Amino acid sequence: MNTENEKVLFEIPQQFTTWEEAVVVYYKGPLIVHELRKMLGDEQWRKIIKLFYTLCKDKFATYNDFLTTLARFDKNGEITKRLDNYLKTKGFNEPKPE
Repeated sequence: MNTENEKVLFEIPQQFTTWEEAVVVYYKGPLIVHELRKMLGDEQWRKIIKLFYTLCKDKFATYNDFLTTLARFDKNGEITKRLDNYLKTKGFNEPKPE
């Protein structure tokens, strides 16, 4: 039985504006996170995640919270550009370089 705060899996996409948005979050999202970790390296990635957790542990974290945290480690903005490119690329293909 579901309580008021639980959602059945097939109901989850309804909270998004489009089905594609739901696909990015639930299917493409983990792949993007993996790519970010590979680009940054494990040590930097752990630092980012630790700081992100520290800054957001008492609130609902947003994408902008993540970008703000990432920007502290992405001095030239290259990682953030890549992330944006991944999110804008339809499907699961590697985005083309700009």
